[in-house]
Order: sequence, then structure tokens, then C-alpha cells
Amino acid sequence: YGVIGQKWGIRKEVDRNSGRKAIDYQKEGFVIKKGSELHRISTTANEIHKGSGYASFLKEDADFYNSMGKTFSRVGMKHYDMTFKANKDLISPTKKERVDIFLKKMENKNFAGELKRQRSRMFIMNLTTPGDIQMSKEYNLSLKQAKQYRLLNLAISGNKNLRSQYLDEFKKLSYDFMLDEADSMNKQSTAPIIFLERSDSLSVINVQDL
Repeated sequence: YGVIGQKWGIRKEVDRNSGRKAIDYQKEGFVIKKGSELHRISTTANEIHKGSGYASFLKEDADFYNSMGKTFSRVGMKHYDMTFKANKDLISPTKKERVDIFLKKMENKNFAGELKRQRSRMFIMNLTTPGDIQMSKEYNLSLKQAKQYRLLNLAISGNKNLRSQYLDEFKKLSYDFMLDEADSMNKQSTAPIIFLERSDSLSVINVQDL
């Protein structure tokens, strides 16, 4: 059965457990359901429960970050696994929306200037990557813009000014979290996330030594 010349195979990736099309976490917006368990690796056992923060909701990602935390703890840098529960359905933006916000923020001279200063401190990262070329084509960006977008995502973990300005735009749109593109582009984990305001969206249910 079929049409001459038709290519046979799996047309779309399928989640074998559910029978549904698997989520492309890099590009799609997705939902973490109310009551879901999330994990965050912290350097303090009594972290203030407010503001943005990095976390994971997939088991394989949580296991990966836990193993890193245990390694640091063994060499004297104590880490803790914080377990959260989602207080509501948590919603994230698509990559197209993340790119659009980036382009909007780059029109702000203060934001663009801060990113430029950050780029000068990350000069090794300024080299063009295959991912930059692919993204420039896929999202109709100049190569310079594609590189700036990548560097922004790498920089926000250590630059509070850039992080707050960028993440605040998603808060205004009532999103709860977004993909952590820095770790995902480095293939460290499948779907690491940045929650935008933990006090509203998450409850702490356990803190465990690693």
C-alpha cells in the first residue's frame, strides 16, 4: 500500500509511553501541570523563596543536576536539592516569543549596552557557531543578532541586570517560566527551566542535603 516514491517511516517523533507527539522543548511553549514536582539545586538550605531561579521538572534532568550537586558537596561545596510542587498549571513561551522579546529589548539602549559590555567579558563565546547560522535562517535574524541572542542566554545566569530586564518582559505576559537555553544548547539537559517568580507558582515541600 502507498504511493510510488513515498518515504516510509515515523513522520513525527512520538512519545512511546503516551502515544502522543513528543514535545519539542526547544521551540514549543509547554505546560507543567498543577501538582507536578520540580527540583532546584541550591547552595543554601534556607534559600529565600521569591524571585526567579533555575530548576528542572524532567526526572532525567533532576538526576543530572543532583549528581553534579553531590560531586560539589563531596569536595566541600555543600549543595542541596530543593523539591517544589507547582501551585497551578505553569505556562512557558515559545522560542519565537523569546526571540521577539529579545529583539524588542535590543531596541533599548541600556539593555543593548549592557549586553555589549557582557560580550566583551565573554570574548571566547563571540565565535560564530553552527547553531548561530541555523538560528539566523530559521528566525530571519542577522548572524550578529543570532550570536547576541545566544550570548544573552549564556549571560543571564551571572548578570542580574540583564536577567531581570529580560525575564520581566515575560512576567508582563503572564508566563510562569521559560526554557533555560544556556544549558539546553550545551546539551547538559533536555528541558532545564527558569521560573519567573517562585513565590507565586511553587511551594517548597522538601530540602535535602546532597
